[in-house]
Amino acid sequence: MRPAAPAPATAARLPPEQPRALLRKAGRSRGTDAAATRPREAFRLGQMPQPPLAEQATGHQARAPIRQLGAACRNAGHLEHAATESF
Repeated sequence: MRPAAPAPATAARLPPEQPRALLRKAGRSRGTDAAATRPREAFRLGQMPQPPLAEQATGHQARAPIRQLGAACRNAGHLEHAATESF
Protein backbone atom coordinates (compact mmCIF):
# COMPACT_ATOMS: atom_id res chain seq x y z
CA MET A 1 0.00 0.00 0.00
CA ARG A 2 1.20 3.45 -0.82
CA PRO A 3 -0.54 6.79 -0.49
CA ALA A 4 -0.99 8.65 -3.75
CA ALA A 5 -0.03 12.00 -2.26
CA PRO A 6 1.02 12.19 1.39
CA ALA A 7 1.84 15.92 1.27
CA PRO A 8 -0.34 18.88 0.16
CA ALA A 9 2.04 20.00 -2.60
CA THR A 10 2.07 16.49 -4.05
CA ALA A 11 -1.72 16.27 -3.85
CA ALA A 12 -2.13 19.56 -5.71
CA ARG A 13 -0.05 18.19 -8.60
CA LEU A 14 -1.93 14.91 -8.97
CA PRO A 15 -3.57 14.42 -12.37
CA PRO A 16 -7.35 14.03 -11.95
CA GLU A 17 -7.27 10.50 -13.35
CA GLN A 18 -5.09 9.12 -10.55
CA PRO A 19 -7.46 9.72 -7.58
CA ARG A 20 -10.38 8.53 -9.71
CA ALA A 21 -8.51 5.30 -10.54
CA LEU A 22 -7.62 4.79 -6.87
CA LEU A 23 -11.27 5.20 -5.86
CA ARG A 24 -12.37 2.65 -8.44
CA LYS A 25 -9.61 0.26 -7.37
CA ALA A 26 -10.92 0.57 -3.80
CA GLY A 27 -14.36 -0.56 -5.02
CA ARG A 28 -16.13 2.75 -5.39
CA SER A 29 -18.35 2.90 -8.47
CA ARG A 30 -20.53 5.98 -8.08
CA GLY A 31 -19.53 9.58 -7.53
CA THR A 32 -15.86 9.01 -8.30
CA ASP A 33 -15.57 12.17 -10.41
CA ALA A 34 -16.75 14.48 -7.62
CA ALA A 35 -14.86 12.58 -4.93
CA ALA A 36 -11.65 12.73 -6.97
CA THR A 37 -11.80 16.45 -7.75
CA ARG A 38 -12.93 17.75 -4.35
CA PRO A 39 -9.65 17.15 -2.42
CA ARG A 40 -7.56 18.18 -5.41
CA GLU A 41 -9.35 21.53 -5.59
CA ALA A 42 -8.97 22.01 -1.83
CA PHE A 43 -5.20 21.54 -2.06
CA ARG A 44 -4.99 24.02 -4.94
CA LEU A 45 -6.58 26.79 -2.89
CA GLY A 46 -4.24 29.40 -1.54
CA GLN A 47 -2.87 28.27 1.77
CA MET A 48 0.16 29.07 3.79
CA PRO A 49 2.85 26.68 2.60
CA GLN A 50 5.10 24.80 4.96
CA PRO A 51 8.86 24.80 4.46
CA PRO A 52 9.78 21.95 2.07
CA LEU A 53 11.51 19.90 4.78
CA ALA A 54 8.53 20.20 7.12
CA GLU A 55 6.15 19.13 4.35
CA GLN A 56 8.42 16.21 3.49
CA ALA A 57 8.49 15.13 7.15
CA THR A 58 4.70 15.31 7.31
CA GLY A 59 4.52 13.12 4.22
CA HIS A 60 6.74 10.51 5.86
CA GLN A 61 4.60 10.66 8.98
CA ALA A 62 1.46 10.08 6.88
CA ARG A 63 3.00 7.05 5.20
CA ALA A 64 3.91 5.26 8.46
CA PRO A 65 0.37 4.14 9.47
CA ILE A 66 -0.35 3.11 5.89
CA ARG A 67 2.74 0.88 5.90
CA GLN A 68 1.62 -0.56 9.25
CA LEU A 69 -1.82 -1.31 7.82
CA GLY A 70 -0.20 -3.00 4.80
CA ALA A 71 1.94 -5.16 7.09
CA ALA A 72 -1.11 -6.10 9.19
CA CYS A 73 -3.01 -7.11 6.05
CA ARG A 74 -0.09 -9.24 4.83
CA ASN A 75 0.17 -10.89 8.26
CA ALA A 76 -3.55 -11.64 8.25
CA GLY A 77 -3.11 -13.29 4.85
CA HIS A 78 -0.26 -15.42 6.19
CA LEU A 79 -2.37 -16.45 9.19
CA GLU A 80 -5.28 -17.33 6.92
CA HIS A 81 -3.00 -19.46 4.76
CA ALA A 82 -1.53 -21.22 7.81
CA ALA A 83 -4.99 -21.89 9.27
CA THR A 84 -6.24 -23.24 5.95
CA GLU A 85 -3.31 -25.62 5.71
CA SER A 86 -3.71 -26.76 9.32
CA PHE A 87 -7.43 -27.47 9.15
